[in-house]
Amino acid sequence: MSVLAQRTTRAAVVAPDEESSAIAQVARRLCTVAGGRVDSAEFVAAARDAWEDLPAGLRRSLRRFRRDSGHHGVLLLRNLPVGADTLGDTPMVAGSVQREATVAAALLLSVAAGLGDPAAFQPEKSGALVQDVVPVPGQEHVQGNVGSTQLSFHSENAFHQHRPDYVMLLCLRADRDGVAGTL
Repeated sequence: MSVLAQRTTRAAVVAPDEESSAIAQVARRLCTVAGGRVDSAEFVAAARDAWEDLPAGLRRSLRRFRRDSGHHGVLLLRNLPVGADTLGDTPMVAGSVQREATVAAALLLSVAAGLGDPAAFQPEKSGALVQDVVPVPGQEHVQGNVGSTQLSFHSENAFHQHRPDYVMLLCLRADRDGVAGTL
């Protein structure tokens, strides 16, 4: 991984194409574990092992971030494989989750295993480890993961005594106008 930019708001890292291809191979292999059920203990254990198979540059960048997340605590990774050729339609319903393995889900859980222990909260989308955050028609103005309005500042899962150390977002497809962003 090479550092693309160090800004006052975030560090960005871009995976060279050959590393992106290697990451995709690891993710595709992981998709075959546990019948492709990402929420199973077997899949999570395999994701922990798959972390070791990811390219050294990616692991190094994430390990550095894990030890020192910098002033803003944000790391942007670019050129990661998402399995765009196998993406289905964008979900249009509240509560949408990914229970079946995809390249994107396998990548997320492998990286999460490198940062710590993947976890989810049962009251939030039935405890799914991989959740879809998509605007739902009719709920555009909701302050939550179904809305498309700008979220007010908040702490993720602030209600819980075991708040997450990291929250990971993986963009699978850009909005048609190319204007959506994350603060």
